[in-house]
Amino acid sequence: MGELNMTNKIKNNQSNQGQIAIIVLLASAILLTLGMSASRKTVTDTKVDTDEELLKEAFNTAESGINNYLLNIILNIILVMVIVPSSVLYLSVMLTVLLLKVKFHPILLNYFG
Repeated sequence: MGELNMTNKIKNNQSNQGQIAIIVLLASAILLTLGMSASRKTVTDTKVDTDEELLKEAFNTAESGINNYLLNIILNIILVMVIVPSSVLYLSVMLTVLLLKVKFHPILLNYFG
């Protein structure tokens, strides 16, 4: 009887070890899935932040180019007004309209303000 009892304990112990191994495996899989999900979210957030910065930089560069172009037009109009006095009235009207369209951008105010 003692031998049979010992054999049952060994079988139960081996069965418990198998159950524990399965539980540990499932817990590891769940933790790995959560870790990979958090990692993917972090990578996505970083990419979005980088894209936003690049868009802001591109917008600022484009705006700077437009302002530079408008400033060159205004300075050329003033130069023609000085060189060709007969065109002063026509060009002064053009200059006024252009300045109103630009709404006295801060860059232009540095030159004319």
